[in-house]
Amino acid sequence: MRKIRLTVTNLVAETIEYDAKLFQISKNLLYNNIFKKFYDKKGYKKLEKEHTVVIQFNLNKTEERLLESVWDDFNCENSLAEYFRYIFDEYGKLSRAERERLIHKDNIDKLEEQIKHKKNVIISYNNRVEEIEPLFIQYDKDNQLYYLCGYLIRKNMLLSYRVSGILMVEKKETKQIYGIENKKFISELKRNFDPFLSYNQKVIIKFTENGKKLLDKFRHNKPKLISNENDLYIFESSELKAQLFFSGFWDDAEIVEPKSLRDWFIDKAKKTFEKYSY
Repeated sequence: MRKIRLTVTNLVAETIEYDAKLFQISKNLLYNNIFKKFYDKKGYKKLEKEHTVVIQFNLNKTEERLLESVWDDFNCENSLAEYFRYIFDEYGKLSRAERERLIHKDNIDKLEEQIKHKKNVIISYNNRVEEIEPLFIQYDKDNQLYYLCGYLIRKNMLLSYRVSGILMVEKKETKQIYGIENKKFISELKRNFDPFLSYNQKVIIKFTENGKKLLDKFRHNKPKLISNENDLYIFESSELKAQLFFSGFWDDAEIVEPKSLRDWFIDKAKKTFEKYSY
């Protein structure tokens, strides 16, 4: 392995640090992935920006061979450090969505191939290894992350998986069943996607006047409002999404339907009361 040492700007260093934590990848592997993406980048030039943060990492054997194959072609007077500085600067210019696709390119490529051919995969996620039907990959603007929507065969249910949380993808030759039989529904689910798979699910809620103000104020993971008649607000939302979003309203929101969601809030209210009733 070849050790690389260089200095970069604060912005590039912070971006790499942030991405390594968010996308659950070691910095050394991230550095190598960035190099694989930009190693033959044309227009390489010396940067005039102030670079003061020192980073160092080891090139893996594959990436070391890549470097050896292209370095002479650049015929540059500048140092190897300048070459890598330019590469990392290019990475820092990418959007968050582009950076995530770069980091998880291998897994995304495998998943998209299986989706195209309507075949199953085995994935490692949350310390479990599961066989699923991969249905589609979608970027969620609210959470700014890529998600895989898949049909979990063991439980016969639809789930969404953070792509950054998928540690392994193994392709199988098994043909999809659910994905083929429910093609129209899956198309609508993708068009109306959120990570909670809220499409075609409804909750009905009543708000106090203050609750209505909070509804305008709170934005993150906000369910889609379908209608508001006679102070009954109807949202498109899964129960999990409603639990997360409306828990912050306390007594300024009342769950009317579904009963299972109303019962969940009643149970939480009772347990909260018990904690403070001494």
